[in-house]
Amino acid sequence: MTFIFLATLALLATNFHCSTAQQSDNDDGDFSFTNGAVPDPFALHQRYPDRPEAVECRPIRVQIPRGSRRFRQELVTNDHSGVRFANSDARIMSLRLRRYVNELADAFHDEFGVWIAVSKAWVEDGDEEITDPTSLHFEGRTLRVSVQVSLVSLLLQLAVEIGFDWVYYADDNYAQLSVIPNLCDVSLDMVFMLDRSGSVGEDNFNTAISFLSNVVGFYDISSTGTQVNRDTVTLTHSQRNAV
Repeated sequence: MTFIFLATLALLATNFHCSTAQQSDNDDGDFSFTNGAVPDPFALHQRYPDRPEAVECRPIRVQIPRGSRRFRQELVTNDHSGVRFANSDARIMSLRLRRYVNELADAFHDEFGVWIAVSKAWVEDGDEEITDPTSLHFEGRTLRVSVQVSLVSLLLQLAVEIGFDWVYYADDNYAQLSVIPNLCDVSLDMVFMLDRSGSVGEDNFNTAISFLSNVVGFYDISSTGTQVNRDTVTLTHSQRNAV
């Protein structure tokens, strides 16, 4: 089945974000995102957004046992050749987490010339270090990333830019990076039509590109999963109003 989306100015006005919205102080029931400015630099034990991980990324449903149906359906192995994984279990994570950690690893290496190290991702019950039974580690939705101390704050800032839903300067030795659950487990054929009329402007067109990147991040983009195509159209003022 093919779905066609038209990215117009009306769509761009929507603040696309899949983390938890925080209710504003007004009484009209409106909700707004109040994440604030990204720390620069991050301080030890500082998190972003400044809300509990389970609130921002949603609590786990239940721990995922090794070899279970959810283990086979929801978790994947990360085969990135540059990332230094501590062991084979550190490679096991959700689709969304794999996508973002790989983007982060490549961007960080391009910027600083070093590869990140991942010490933990998915863990199973009985792990000696992860004692909180509600930890996102048990669903493969969080990981520990290590770099040299002088680069931890820059790593966290880049992780926010890449799209991680929650980051935390946990220790001098590592940062904690977390994501929301995989939301779209179905496979689709999607076509995005971008309005490139002159009145849209370069900034709004780039915002549309960013929006599309966020949308497809919830799908498994592959030859056997969801497939995506993009095209552009030029709309008149009356055509845009009719959309």
